[in-house]
Amino acid sequence: PTPFGIATTEIIPIQAVVDVSDKFYLFYYLLLPNVRAMLAGRMQGTTGRQRLSKEILANLEIPLPPLPEQHAIAHVLQTIQEAKFVRQREIALERERKAALMDYLFSHGTKGEPRRQTEIGEIPESWKVVKLGDKVELKNGINFKKEQKGQGILTVDVLNMYSDGIYLNTDNLYRVDYKIRDRDLLKTKDILFVRSSLKQEGVAWASLFNEHEEPVTFCGFLIRARLTTLEIDPEFLTNYFRTSFARKLLVSKSARLAITNISQATLSSFPIVLPSFFEQREIAEILQVFDKKIATLEQEAAHIDELFHTMIDELMTGQRSAVPLLESGVIQ
Repeated sequence: PTPFGIATTEIIPIQAVVDVSDKFYLFYYLLLPNVRAMLAGRMQGTTGRQRLSKEILANLEIPLPPLPEQHAIAHVLQTIQEAKFVRQREIALERERKAALMDYLFSHGTKGEPRRQTEIGEIPESWKVVKLGDKVELKNGINFKKEQKGQGILTVDVLNMYSDGIYLNTDNLYRVDYKIRDRDLLKTKDILFVRSSLKQEGVAWASLFNEHEEPVTFCGFLIRARLTTLEIDPEFLTNYFRTSFARKLLVSKSARLAITNISQATLSSFPIVLPSFFEQREIAEILQVFDKKIATLEQEAAHIDELFHTMIDELMTGQRSAVPLLESGVIQ
Protein backbone atom coordinates (compact mmCIF):
# COMPACT_ATOMS: atom_id res chain seq x y z
CA PRO A 1 0.00 0.00 0.00
CA THR A 2 1.05 3.59 -0.59
CA PRO A 3 1.88 5.86 2.39
CA PHE A 4 -1.09 8.08 1.54
CA GLY A 5 -4.68 7.77 0.39
CA ILE A 6 -7.73 9.80 -0.54
CA ALA A 7 -10.98 9.23 1.36
CA THR A 8 -14.49 10.44 0.62
CA THR A 9 -16.53 12.36 3.18
CA GLU A 10 -18.24 9.06 4.06
CA ILE A 11 -15.00 7.71 5.57
CA ILE A 12 -13.19 8.74 8.75
CA PRO A 13 -9.44 8.02 8.44
CA ILE A 14 -7.66 6.97 11.63
CA GLN A 15 -3.91 7.09 12.20
CA ALA A 16 -1.91 5.70 15.08
CA VAL A 17 0.10 8.07 17.30
CA VAL A 18 3.81 7.33 17.04
CA ASP A 19 5.20 5.58 20.15
CA VAL A 20 1.71 5.50 21.66
CA SER A 21 -0.54 3.22 19.63
CA ASP A 22 -0.40 0.42 17.05
CA LYS A 23 -2.71 0.98 14.06
CA PHE A 24 -3.50 -2.72 13.76
CA TYR A 25 -4.37 -2.91 17.44
CA LEU A 26 -6.78 0.01 16.92
CA PHE A 27 -8.21 -1.67 13.84
CA TYR A 28 -8.92 -4.92 15.66
CA TYR A 29 -10.37 -3.17 18.69
CA LEU A 30 -12.88 -1.39 16.47
CA LEU A 31 -13.91 -4.78 15.05
CA LEU A 32 -15.26 -5.93 18.42
CA PRO A 33 -19.03 -6.55 18.03
CA ASN A 34 -19.95 -4.62 21.19
CA VAL A 35 -17.84 -1.64 20.09
CA ARG A 36 -19.39 -1.66 16.62
CA ALA A 37 -22.89 -1.92 18.12
CA MET A 38 -22.20 0.95 20.51
CA LEU A 39 -20.91 3.21 17.72
CA ALA A 40 -23.80 2.23 15.45
CA GLY A 41 -26.18 3.25 18.22
CA ARG A 42 -24.67 6.75 18.22
CA MET A 43 -25.04 7.35 14.50
CA GLN A 44 -27.14 10.34 13.53
CA GLY A 45 -29.39 11.12 10.59
CA THR A 46 -32.41 9.63 8.85
CA THR A 47 -32.79 5.94 8.12
CA GLY A 48 -30.52 4.93 5.26
CA ARG A 49 -28.40 8.07 5.63
CA GLN A 50 -27.08 7.72 9.15
CA ARG A 51 -23.50 8.77 9.86
CA LEU A 52 -21.02 8.49 12.68
CA SER A 53 -19.50 11.85 13.59
CA LYS A 54 -15.76 12.33 14.03
CA GLU A 55 -16.40 13.78 17.48
CA ILE A 56 -18.14 10.64 18.74
CA LEU A 57 -15.36 8.44 17.35
CA ALA A 58 -12.64 10.72 18.77
CA ASN A 59 -14.22 10.61 22.23
CA LEU A 60 -14.42 6.83 22.27
CA GLU A 61 -12.51 5.51 25.27
CA ILE A 62 -10.39 2.46 24.48
CA PRO A 63 -8.17 0.19 26.57
CA LEU A 64 -4.54 0.96 25.72
CA PRO A 65 -1.93 -1.47 27.02
CA PRO A 66 1.81 -0.72 26.63
CA LEU A 67 2.88 -0.44 23.00
CA PRO A 68 4.82 -3.76 22.96
CA GLU A 69 1.68 -5.56 24.16
CA GLN A 70 -0.39 -3.81 21.50
CA HIS A 71 2.08 -5.13 18.90
CA ALA A 72 1.75 -8.62 20.37
CA ILE A 73 -2.05 -8.58 20.32
CA ALA A 74 -2.11 -7.30 16.75
CA HIS A 75 0.45 -9.94 15.72
CA VAL A 76 -1.61 -12.79 17.16
CA LEU A 77 -4.79 -11.64 15.43
CA GLN A 78 -3.01 -11.00 12.13
CA THR A 79 -1.47 -14.47 12.24
CA ILE A 80 -4.88 -16.07 12.74
CA GLN A 81 -6.40 -14.02 9.92
CA GLU A 82 -3.54 -14.91 7.58
CA ALA A 83 -4.17 -18.59 8.29
CA LYS A 84 -7.80 -18.09 7.33
CA PHE A 85 -6.82 -16.27 4.12
CA VAL A 86 -4.57 -19.21 3.20
CA ARG A 87 -7.50 -21.61 3.60
CA GLN A 88 -9.74 -19.32 1.56
CA ARG A 89 -7.19 -19.22 -1.26
CA GLU A 90 -6.96 -23.01 -1.15
CA ILE A 91 -10.75 -23.27 -1.32
CA ALA A 92 -10.88 -20.90 -4.32
CA LEU A 93 -8.17 -22.92 -6.08
CA GLU A 94 -9.97 -26.22 -5.46
CA ARG A 95 -13.21 -24.74 -6.79
CA GLU A 96 -11.43 -23.63 -9.96
CA ARG A 97 -9.84 -27.06 -10.39
CA LYS A 98 -13.17 -28.80 -9.89
CA ALA A 99 -14.97 -26.51 -12.36
CA ALA A 100 -12.31 -27.10 -15.02
CA LEU A 101 -12.36 -30.86 -14.45
CA MET A 102 -16.18 -30.95 -14.58
CA ASP A 103 -16.23 -29.25 -17.97
CA TYR A 104 -13.62 -31.70 -19.24
CA LEU A 105 -15.27 -34.85 -17.89
CA PHE A 106 -18.70 -33.94 -19.25
CA SER A 107 -17.32 -33.24 -22.72
CA HIS A 108 -14.56 -35.89 -22.97
CA GLY A 109 -15.59 -38.64 -20.56
CA THR A 110 -13.11 -40.96 -18.86
CA LYS A 111 -12.40 -43.46 -21.66
CA GLY A 112 -10.48 -41.31 -24.12
CA GLU A 113 -12.87 -42.26 -26.93
CA PRO A 114 -13.50 -40.21 -30.10
CA ARG A 115 -16.07 -37.44 -29.84
CA ARG A 116 -19.03 -36.32 -31.94
CA GLN A 117 -20.81 -33.01 -32.33
CA THR A 118 -24.26 -32.60 -30.73
CA GLU A 119 -26.67 -29.79 -29.90
CA ILE A 120 -24.79 -29.23 -26.63
CA GLY A 121 -21.30 -29.48 -28.09
CA GLU A 122 -18.83 -32.32 -28.52
CA ILE A 123 -19.32 -35.45 -26.39
CA PRO A 124 -17.87 -38.99 -26.48
CA GLU A 125 -19.26 -41.10 -29.33
CA SER A 126 -20.88 -43.68 -27.06
CA TRP A 127 -22.84 -41.10 -25.04
CA LYS A 128 -26.49 -40.39 -25.77
CA VAL A 129 -28.31 -37.06 -25.57
CA VAL A 130 -31.86 -37.21 -24.19
CA LYS A 131 -34.42 -34.76 -22.84
CA LEU A 132 -34.60 -34.38 -19.07
CA GLY A 133 -38.39 -34.73 -19.18
CA ASP A 134 -38.07 -38.24 -20.60
CA LYS A 135 -36.22 -39.39 -17.49
CA VAL A 136 -37.80 -37.46 -14.59
CA GLU A 137 -41.09 -36.29 -13.12
CA LEU A 138 -41.17 -32.55 -12.41
CA LYS A 139 -43.18 -30.85 -9.68
CA ASN A 140 -43.31 -27.34 -8.21
CA GLY A 141 -43.06 -26.85 -4.46
CA ILE A 142 -45.78 -25.73 -2.05
CA ASN A 143 -47.06 -22.16 -1.84
CA PHE A 144 -47.93 -20.68 1.54
CA LYS A 145 -48.42 -17.39 3.35
CA LYS A 146 -45.92 -15.73 5.66
CA GLU A 147 -48.26 -16.34 8.60
CA GLN A 148 -47.94 -20.11 8.08
CA LYS A 149 -44.20 -20.12 8.82
CA GLY A 150 -42.91 -21.11 12.25
CA GLN A 151 -44.36 -24.53 12.92
CA GLY A 152 -45.29 -27.61 10.94
CA ILE A 153 -43.30 -29.52 8.35
CA LEU A 154 -39.65 -28.83 7.54
CA THR A 155 -39.35 -26.96 4.25
CA VAL A 156 -36.44 -26.47 1.86
CA ASP A 157 -36.00 -22.86 0.73
CA VAL A 158 -33.92 -21.26 -2.03
CA LEU A 159 -31.28 -20.28 0.54
CA ASN A 160 -30.65 -23.96 1.29
CA MET A 161 -29.76 -24.64 -2.34
CA TYR A 162 -26.43 -22.93 -2.85
CA SER A 163 -23.49 -25.05 -1.75
CA ASP A 164 -20.15 -26.23 -3.12
CA GLY A 165 -21.15 -29.84 -2.66
CA ILE A 166 -23.99 -31.28 -4.71
CA TYR A 167 -26.17 -31.93 -1.65
CA LEU A 168 -28.32 -29.08 -0.37
CA ASN A 169 -27.81 -27.69 3.11
CA THR A 170 -30.50 -28.89 5.54
CA ASP A 171 -29.09 -27.17 8.64
CA ASN A 172 -31.49 -24.21 8.57
CA LEU A 173 -34.80 -25.47 7.26
CA TYR A 174 -37.88 -23.57 8.40
CA ARG A 175 -41.27 -25.03 9.28
CA VAL A 176 -44.59 -24.41 7.54
CA ASP A 177 -48.10 -25.13 8.80
CA TYR A 178 -49.38 -26.87 5.66
CA LYS A 179 -51.52 -29.91 4.92
CA ILE A 180 -48.96 -32.06 3.14
CA ARG A 181 -49.74 -34.78 0.64
CA ASP A 182 -47.36 -37.65 -0.04
CA ARG A 183 -46.48 -36.17 -3.41
CA ASP A 184 -45.25 -32.99 -1.68
CA LEU A 185 -42.59 -34.88 0.31
CA LEU A 186 -38.98 -35.18 -0.78
CA LYS A 187 -37.26 -38.52 -1.21
CA THR A 188 -33.56 -39.32 -1.03
CA LYS A 189 -31.77 -38.40 -4.28
CA ASP A 190 -34.50 -36.03 -5.50
CA ILE A 191 -32.96 -33.19 -7.51
CA LEU A 192 -34.17 -29.66 -6.80
CA PHE A 193 -33.88 -26.66 -9.12
CA VAL A 194 -34.24 -22.99 -8.20
CA ARG A 195 -37.39 -21.95 -10.09
CA SER A 196 -37.32 -18.25 -9.15
CA SER A 197 -34.25 -16.17 -8.31
CA LEU A 198 -33.68 -12.48 -7.61
CA LYS A 199 -30.35 -12.80 -9.42
CA GLN A 200 -30.33 -14.22 -12.93
CA GLU A 201 -27.21 -16.29 -12.27
CA GLY A 202 -28.99 -18.11 -9.44
CA VAL A 203 -31.89 -19.48 -11.48
CA ALA A 204 -32.06 -23.24 -12.23
CA TRP A 205 -29.25 -24.02 -9.77
CA ALA A 206 -29.44 -27.74 -9.00
CA SER A 207 -28.89 -29.49 -5.68
CA LEU A 208 -29.51 -33.01 -4.47
CA PHE A 209 -31.64 -33.90 -1.45
CA ASN A 210 -30.20 -36.41 0.99
CA GLU A 211 -32.14 -38.39 3.55
CA HIS A 212 -33.45 -36.59 6.65
CA GLU A 213 -34.71 -37.86 9.98
CA GLU A 214 -37.99 -35.94 9.53
CA PRO A 215 -40.34 -35.59 6.55
CA VAL A 216 -39.30 -32.63 4.38
CA THR A 217 -41.11 -30.68 1.67
CA PHE A 218 -39.97 -27.79 -0.57
CA CYS A 219 -41.19 -24.26 -1.26
CA GLY A 220 -42.83 -22.96 -4.42
CA PHE A 221 -39.67 -21.23 -5.60
CA LEU A 222 -38.19 -24.67 -6.32
CA ILE A 223 -38.89 -27.43 -8.83
CA ARG A 224 -38.30 -31.08 -7.97
CA ALA A 225 -37.00 -33.57 -10.52
CA ARG A 226 -37.54 -37.19 -9.50
CA LEU A 227 -35.86 -39.82 -11.64
CA THR A 228 -38.17 -42.37 -13.26
CA THR A 229 -35.35 -44.63 -14.41
CA LEU A 230 -32.46 -46.50 -12.83
CA GLU A 231 -30.14 -45.83 -15.77
CA ILE A 232 -29.18 -42.37 -14.48
CA ASP A 233 -27.09 -41.66 -11.40
CA PRO A 234 -28.54 -38.62 -9.57
CA GLU A 235 -25.09 -37.40 -8.43
CA PHE A 236 -23.83 -37.50 -12.01
CA LEU A 237 -26.90 -35.61 -13.24
CA THR A 238 -26.65 -32.93 -10.55
CA ASN A 239 -23.00 -32.36 -11.39
CA TYR A 240 -23.92 -32.10 -15.06
CA PHE A 241 -26.35 -29.28 -14.30
CA ARG A 242 -23.53 -27.44 -12.52
CA THR A 243 -21.12 -27.44 -15.46
CA SER A 244 -20.42 -24.04 -16.97
CA PHE A 245 -21.99 -24.90 -20.33
CA ALA A 246 -25.18 -26.35 -18.76
CA ARG A 247 -25.47 -23.32 -16.47
CA LYS A 248 -25.02 -20.92 -19.37
CA LEU A 249 -27.68 -22.68 -21.44
CA LEU A 250 -30.13 -22.89 -18.54
CA VAL A 251 -29.78 -19.20 -17.67
CA SER A 252 -30.21 -18.24 -21.33
CA LYS A 253 -33.53 -20.11 -21.40
CA SER A 254 -34.88 -18.40 -18.26
CA ALA A 255 -37.50 -15.63 -18.30
CA ARG A 256 -36.44 -12.40 -16.65
CA LEU A 257 -39.00 -10.00 -15.17
CA ALA A 258 -38.78 -8.57 -11.64
CA ILE A 259 -37.22 -11.90 -10.77
CA THR A 260 -35.76 -14.58 -13.03
CA ASN A 261 -37.83 -17.73 -13.54
CA ILE A 262 -37.47 -21.06 -15.26
CA SER A 263 -40.44 -23.26 -16.07
CA GLN A 264 -41.07 -26.98 -15.91
CA ALA A 265 -41.48 -26.96 -19.69
CA THR A 266 -38.02 -25.47 -20.16
CA LEU A 267 -36.43 -27.99 -17.81
CA SER A 268 -38.36 -30.86 -19.40
CA SER A 269 -36.98 -30.07 -22.86
CA PHE A 270 -33.44 -29.50 -21.61
CA PRO A 271 -30.85 -31.87 -23.17
CA ILE A 272 -28.78 -34.08 -20.88
CA VAL A 273 -25.88 -36.40 -21.64
CA LEU A 274 -26.15 -40.10 -20.87
CA PRO A 275 -23.01 -42.27 -20.73
CA SER A 276 -23.05 -45.79 -19.32
CA PHE A 277 -24.06 -46.04 -15.67
CA PHE A 278 -20.56 -47.24 -14.81
CA GLU A 279 -19.00 -44.12 -16.36
CA GLN A 280 -21.59 -41.92 -14.65
CA ARG A 281 -20.55 -43.31 -11.27
CA GLU A 282 -16.89 -42.96 -12.18
CA ILE A 283 -17.34 -39.26 -12.97
CA ALA A 284 -19.45 -38.65 -9.85
CA GLU A 285 -16.85 -40.30 -7.61
CA ILE A 286 -14.00 -38.28 -9.13
CA LEU A 287 -15.85 -35.05 -8.40
CA GLN A 288 -16.81 -36.25 -4.93
CA VAL A 289 -13.12 -36.22 -4.01
CA PHE A 290 -13.05 -32.48 -4.72
CA ASP A 291 -16.28 -31.92 -2.77
CA LYS A 292 -14.82 -33.64 0.28
CA LYS A 293 -11.58 -31.67 0.09
CA ILE A 294 -13.45 -28.36 -0.28
CA ALA A 295 -15.73 -29.28 2.65
CA THR A 296 -12.68 -30.07 4.80
CA LEU A 297 -11.02 -26.76 3.93
CA GLU A 298 -14.24 -24.86 4.63
CA GLN A 299 -14.51 -26.54 8.01
CA GLU A 300 -10.92 -25.59 8.80
CA ALA A 301 -11.61 -21.98 7.76
CA ALA A 302 -14.70 -21.93 9.99
CA HIS A 303 -12.66 -23.22 12.96
CA ILE A 304 -10.01 -20.56 12.34
CA ASP A 305 -12.75 -17.92 12.19
CA GLU A 306 -14.14 -19.14 15.52
CA LEU A 307 -10.63 -18.98 17.00
CA PHE A 308 -10.22 -15.41 15.74
CA HIS A 309 -13.46 -14.23 17.35
CA THR A 310 -12.55 -15.95 20.62
CA MET A 311 -9.04 -14.50 20.67
CA ILE A 312 -10.03 -10.95 19.72
CA ASP A 313 -12.55 -10.91 22.55
CA GLU A 314 -10.19 -12.39 25.13
CA LEU A 315 -7.14 -10.32 24.14
CA MET A 316 -9.01 -7.03 23.93
CA THR A 317 -10.74 -7.51 27.28
CA GLY A 318 -7.68 -8.75 29.16
CA GLN A 319 -9.03 -12.28 29.69
CA ARG A 320 -5.97 -13.56 27.84
CA SER A 321 -2.56 -11.91 27.99
CA ALA A 322 -0.15 -11.46 25.11
CA VAL A 323 2.75 -11.04 27.56
CA PRO A 324 3.89 -14.70 27.20
CA LEU A 325 4.55 -13.99 23.52
CA LEU A 326 6.68 -11.02 24.49
CA GLU A 327 8.61 -13.01 27.07
CA SER A 328 9.20 -15.90 24.67
CA GLY A 329 10.72 -13.57 22.08
CA VAL A 330 8.14 -14.42 19.41
CA ILE A 331 7.17 -10.73 19.33
CA GLN A 332 9.93 -8.13 19.36
